Amino acid sequence: MYCKKCGDKIEVGSLYCKKCGNKTDEQINDKVEVVKRKLNLKVVLGIIIAIAIGATVFLSNKQKNIQGNTPGNINYGGIATIQGDWIYYKQYIPTTKKAGIYKMKIDGSQKTQLATDDSDGSYYLNIVGDWIYWDEESNKPTKTSSIYKMKIDGTQKTQVAKNDFAGLESMSVVGDWIYWNEQNSDTRKGTIYKIKTDGTQKTQVAISDSNSIGDMNIVGDWIYWNERNSDTKKIVLYKMKIDESKKTQVEISDSNSIGDMNIVGDWIYWDEGISSKYSIYKMKTDGTQKTQVAKNDSARIGSMNIVGDWIYWDEQNSDTKKFILYKARTDGSQITPVATHLNNIYFFGYHFNVVGNWIYWNDYNSDTKQYEIYKMKTDGSQQSEA
Repeated sequence: MYCKKCGDKIEVGSLYCKKCGNKTDEQINDKVEVVKRKLNLKVVLGIIIAIAIGATVFLSNKQKNIQGNTPGNINYGGIATIQGDWIYYKQYIPTTKKAGIYKMKIDGSQKTQLATDDSDGSYYLNIVGDWIYWDEESNKPTKTSSIYKMKIDGTQKTQVAKNDFAGLESMSVVGDWIYWNEQNSDTRKGTIYKIKTDGTQKTQVAISDSNSIGDMNIVGDWIYWNERNSDTKKIVLYKMKIDESKKTQVEISDSNSIGDMNIVGDWIYWDEGISSKYSIYKMKTDGTQKTQVAKNDSARIGSMNIVGDWIYWDEQNSDTKKFILYKARTDGSQITPVATHLNNIYFFGYHFNVVGNWIYWNDYNSDTKQYEIYKMKTDGSQQSEA
């Protein structure tokens, strides 16, 4: 090997030319390798950091709702909902005689008040991402309702939409859209609306042939609802894509009494009264495979809620007149009494929600003379005020 500067011969392994002191190719190559190793290390560290950040964001987003509450809870006022390991619910505040919105861990710890409702009631709690959505109703001077949202830490309370005619019958938040139904002030027909969660793009989605829409469920890309046909007086179940296409009649009830519709997966569940006897049915969302799940020998079912593969419902015992809360598998097996209501005037069906392994309901407190929120485990244990 010879020096590139002076041409003198250089021994193998030498880093410098002994004659002129010029650096040899070996030293240059060593430095290049050091630089490469440092660059590679930085690249590897960057990849590790990127993966860690991505995993954190993924796990965080995985715990955030896309749909704000379950159909069964929305049917009964949406007084409670869940996201991650937090339960959000409304609670009556005796000192102010107003409803407050609270959150607590699913183990019952860290109970925190987020907001006080300034109206006569708050309903249809929905949690999507970092926001809580709900409907506030006021009866003074006239009956009105407004849709609000706030951050899950209780900040940035904002009015999204105001309804000057009457209260909402149902409200669900899916992604960045809010859906609800109300009686149109001009046509007096039951109407389904949607609006962006920022309060823009209010749109009429569907209008009923009757003056009201019954249960409304938003599941996936479909809206389901039932209404009474103005001619036949029968209850008709419809479905339609959320883009307002493919409106389809799914079922016509054999009776004029049908309610508590729950869409879970690709099944529709509901209760129906025939000859003053109520039964729980299910069928596929395409209208096939109608099946009786449970038969009730009493005169009425107060409410019904489907969570996972369990059905919860309450019925009035024909002998004692007490309301009993039952649960059963969605295939009709394992029918089990959960609890007997202590008050034979009011019943679990007055706003009865299931979140996690807790049941919340709105009931009359004979001491305070007010409706208050109670809770118990889904096995009937730990009954208490929320």
